[in-house]
Amino acid sequence: MEHSWEVAVIAHTLALSKNRYYEGNIDANAIAALYHDITEMISSKKYKL
Repeated sequence: MEHSWEVAVIAHTLALSKNRYYEGNIDANAIAALYHDITEMISSKKYKL
């Protein structure tokens, strides 16, 4: 799970940077949540991938 956390943090930081320095309109929290949800789906017994 450590790798997933690192990817989520980097994606969140990139989205924030895009918004601040390049006039972007990205929902940085949604980006981080996407990685969080994917790891839960992979590790959950409820979902069969």
